[in-house]
Amino acid sequence: MLNISKKALLALFLIVFASFCAYAEDEIIDDVRISGVQKSEEKEILEKISYGPGMVFSTYKTREDIRNLYKMGRFDDISVSTVTEGDKVIIVYELTEKPRIGRITIEGNKGVGEGDIKGKFEISDEDKPAPTTSVKDEEEKTEKQKIKENEFFDEFILKKVIAQIEKMYKEKNFYYASVSYQVTEPKETEDNRGKRVDIVIKVNEGDKVKVKSIKPVGNNVFSADKIKGTMKTKEEGWFVSGVFDDDQFIEDLKSIIRAYYQEGYVKAKINGYALGELEGNKTEIIKNYVVFDTQNSAINIEIPITENMQYKIKNIGMEGNELYTSEEIMEKIESKPGRTFDRIKFESDLMVIRNMYSEKGHIFAQLKDAYVYDDDTGEVSINLSAEEGPVAYINQIKVRGNYVTKDKVITRELYVAENEPFDSTKIKKSQEAVYNLGFFDNVLIDTEQVSMDKLNLIFEVVERKTNTIGLGAGYSTVEGLVGYLQLTNANLFGEAKSFSADVQFGNKKKSWQLGYKDPWFFDTPTSFGVDVWNVFKNKLYNNQGYDLDTYGLDLSFGRRLDRDNKLFLTYRYQQDTYSNIDEELQPFVKAGGSQVSSITPMYVFDNRDDIFDPNKGIYNTMSLQLGGGLLGGDFNYLKGLWDFRYFAPVYWKFVLGVHARVGNGWGYGYQYGDAAVPPTEKFYAGGTDTVRGYDERALGPIAGGNFLIVTNLELKLKVIDRMLTLVTFYDSGNCWENARDVDWSNPYLYPGFGFGVRFTVPGTVMLIRLDWGYALDPNYHVNGGKIHFNIGNIF
Repeated sequence: MLNISKKALLALFLIVFASFCAYAEDEIIDDVRISGVQKSEEKEILEKISYGPGMVFSTYKTREDIRNLYKMGRFDDISVSTVTEGDKVIIVYELTEKPRIGRITIEGNKGVGEGDIKGKFEISDEDKPAPTTSVKDEEEKTEKQKIKENEFFDEFILKKVIAQIEKMYKEKNFYYASVSYQVTEPKETEDNRGKRVDIVIKVNEGDKVKVKSIKPVGNNVFSADKIKGTMKTKEEGWFVSGVFDDDQFIEDLKSIIRAYYQEGYVKAKINGYALGELEGNKTEIIKNYVVFDTQNSAINIEIPITENMQYKIKNIGMEGNELYTSEEIMEKIESKPGRTFDRIKFESDLMVIRNMYSEKGHIFAQLKDAYVYDDDTGEVSINLSAEEGPVAYINQIKVRGNYVTKDKVITRELYVAENEPFDSTKIKKSQEAVYNLGFFDNVLIDTEQVSMDKLNLIFEVVERKTNTIGLGAGYSTVEGLVGYLQLTNANLFGEAKSFSADVQFGNKKKSWQLGYKDPWFFDTPTSFGVDVWNVFKNKLYNNQGYDLDTYGLDLSFGRRLDRDNKLFLTYRYQQDTYSNIDEELQPFVKAGGSQVSSITPMYVFDNRDDIFDPNKGIYNTMSLQLGGGLLGGDFNYLKGLWDFRYFAPVYWKFVLGVHARVGNGWGYGYQYGDAAVPPTEKFYAGGTDTVRGYDERALGPIAGGNFLIVTNLELKLKVIDRMLTLVTFYDSGNCWENARDVDWSNPYLYPGFGFGVRFTVPGTVMLIRLDWGYALDPNYHVNGGKIHFNIGNIF
């Protein structure tokens, strides 16, 4: 009989962990020196610099440091150099600060309050660059991109603020408003914080005007209401301000023409201009067809439309194609002869064909399109000509932006290699694989052309913080109130190894845990992990009905067969102590201590595009846990489990998720121990992570069952990608004492449905899940439904 003490388990963990923690780096830079700022501000500057004593000098890192320092918005000039003093190499950052803002004065505003104007002193999100940097960087830019007294002066930011103020005036119907500024140096331009400047913002408001009427002219195919419905510019009315904006109006005209293009009216024009001509003729269009009635403070808009005729596709011809046959190309596109010529859809089809060539390495392939319109028959003949060009090869693969993560951690995840043909599909999958490591906020792809047929492939990553020290509190439906102290590093030494140590204390659960994992053991596609833990759960936890004190050890090995297929083997030893058992559970759960010793082989298939928030792909696992027998322990049992998850994009930002989970356990006879599945390994149904709308463990046998079926169907709307998702779901499931108790002619699964919200904490992969579920079985109906709150997706 096995009997391992807690101290032995902890010692074993520490020995194993220490065995794989060798790490060393070369020493080149001995010191970092900051010049041009006050001593008290050096710490803030050093936080933006990637260098420290003992680090290797890198031109790329230096360039990134300069870029990050400029992002602070406080320097006019930055230079970096290295000097040698004795036997020490010192890197020196010479900084020249911008002047600070003294006073900000606003003049000429009457119809708009000073508070509204000052509210535009900070650059709004829509005016910032696209989020190609980490969340941390975005927060820093948000803090610095504003004008404020005592902040550093940046004329570029001031000009953007002025543009925002003018836009706000237009939104308040002051179409003729203009805003200017004046920057002056006061007599006393310097103090102990450096030079200063004063800013005067001058406003000329003009009169208020609103859109009173929008009148399409010449439209027969589309009604006036349909045309107005495609526009964001609206007539003044209930809850509609009637704002007019030049740029938005031109975008509205483009939307109208696109709507005609989708219906085959590909020669439709507005004001005599085709789609590509509207932007360049904005001034003339507004001058001729937007009438400003200053006497009545009104804007009257006329939209003259020339619809012309509708066209259908007569044929699509292809020439110059050798890599693909014409039939293979036609199969891939949606546009077909006989269908209405949707010009917008056909543009997408052209992109599909270009992607076909890029998948074969012909990234420089040219595709020319020509159209012959027959106005007598209303048909169009489309002629495509391909210049396939040479195959482009990957010369070098470079990784940038990985200050912590080692190159090998990234390159071993790639589906492409140097000297291979450039394959856009494999590169996209490589991008997904690198992001799935969980160490990066963003992964960007770039190229450098080396010769006519060779390119360097660059993976530009933005690292997120992977080491945390936390002290806090939380709540979940299952665990109740929980406080925690946590130390984790998910990217130990920059080698993707992970270490975690945490303590939790709550009204239902108390625990401590130590864990270590190496996904590439000795730089081979073999993983190794070890966990030691102690968990106490009282009888209220998850409605389990008894107090349970467990401590144990996990040892796990895994092997990557290929990109999508993996095998794992896990040994677990745990000691359980049961007490304070509810009366109705006492026939099934024995008070006192027991031991469980098991080994579990598992197969995993996973080709999801994003393991944290999938859009498409399959995750499938099959495992068989063998407990007791030659392994020892007080229970002899087998437990099989199948878990299947499927994700597919449906429409727009909607994603369908399907989940099925089936488990079966049974005991077997051996010379010692019970022929039974232990209580900790039984199946339970109902609640937060199985069938929402029901109480925890409400479905099936009171002490858990040996057979389980659970299905979940979710339709997700990704409001903000990788941050905010809305969900509607349908769950069903049940638990039985044994598989033979199931009525296989009509196995009853308790149904439930509901709605939920998913929020991912920025800069992390932590997902907060809030669901409202409603039990559809009348015997378990709860007035008002049930709220379920937890961390992590249900599947």
